[in-house]
Amino acid sequence: FIRAVYSKRQLAEVMADFWHNHFNIYGWDFWGATTWVQYDRDVIRANLFGNFRTMLEAMAKSVAMLYYLDNISNSSAGPNENFARELFELHGMGAENYQGVVKASTIAKIPAGQPGAGLPIGYCDSDVYETTRCLTGWRLNKDTGAFAFEESEHDRYRKSILGVEIEPVARPKREGT
Repeated sequence: FIRAVYSKRQLAEVMADFWHNHFNIYGWDFWGATTWVQYDRDVIRANLFGNFRTMLEAMAKSVAMLYYLDNISNSSAGPNENFARELFELHGMGAENYQGVVKASTIAKIPAGQPGAGLPIGYCDSDVYETTRCLTGWRLNKDTGAFAFEESEHDRYRKSILGVEIEPVARPKREGT
């Protein structure tokens, strides 16, 4: 608050407030309080005027958000949809574009001649579930605290999100197998 009031960069402070509200974490719980400064510095302020996709990735891989929306516990054996649902509802397409429990093929598409032509206008539960599967295995390196991907916890099968097929990534063969 003090920084915002006395800053010579008022627009940056307004944008920091905007992005903190958009990609909010609860800063009073155990994980939020201990990671808030890093989240503010390395995610929000580092991307204030940058590319939305870059900021979205930084937010998704941050310690604060991995814990806040429980993606840290998302595995192929026990999927946790908290982060995937918020990714659609709050961070991406908006709750007003939620179509409910419907077949993805029944959702209206963006008309030809417009950016994203042919992609669905909204999203449904299957999109959330498939995104949850894409985000399985996202963890933190216990030694450094940095984002890490744990392949053994990842759902490596085919997925379909917003009408886009995501093919499984083949595991590299180990020597001698």
